[in-house]
Parts: sequence; C-alpha cells; structure tokens
Amino acid sequence: YRREIGPFLNTFEIHTHLASMDERNLWAYHTFRYPKDHNNNSKILAQLLVQAAVVHKGKVINPQEFLQKFLHLDPSVIKDIQSSHGNDLFHKKRTTFGDLESLLRASAAEDDATFSPK
Repeated sequence: YRREIGPFLNTFEIHTHLASMDERNLWAYHTFRYPKDHNNNSKILAQLLVQAAVVHKGKVINPQEFLQKFLHLDPSVIKDIQSSHGNDLFHKKRTTFGDLESLLRASAAEDDATFSPK
C-alpha cells in the first residue's frame, strides 16, 4: 500500500506482468496507478506480488508446461521470464515473500491446533 485509491469510483489503472517462475510457481506483479496527469506523471498507489501454482486436473503442473501447452507461448518468451530471476530487486521481493509465506504457514498451523478438537 502506497496511497489511497480514492475517492470512490475514481479511475485507476492496473498494470500486470508475469515477473518470474520456477519449476512450481509463477509470480505476477501488479501495480495500481492513477492515469498519467498533464505532466505525464503516474505514481504507484499500491503493489501486489502474487505467487501462484498452476493446477490441472487436480495436480500442480510446471508453469513452463502450462505456458507452452495451453497458452502456446514461444519457448524464447518463457526463457526471458525465467531469466528475470537475475533482477536483484525482484529477487529480494521473492525472498521476502517466501519468508513471509513460511511464517504465515507456521502461524496457521499453530492457530489450527488451537481450534482443533483434542
């Protein structure tokens, strides 16, 4: 969260790109912005980093397989996405996201144990 997106019904844009992937996950990066002003400025209002697993017929499949088989993406495009791992800033975001995910899983397990019948 950077700034309020308001007032209600104010126009804003969402920019999304597939930021990275590995053998199990895709990471999509979303930025929320107001349209550019008369000075051609547009600041980020909010950012989202989404980690997603691709599921087909109840099983997690490799994102690369999904992109090739179902979206018919050229392998060179997929390679470019995979090479985005080299972006230091994005790598830091992914690492922090992974740390947060581990903490949330541990917290959820602890909370589930509290509310489960013994």
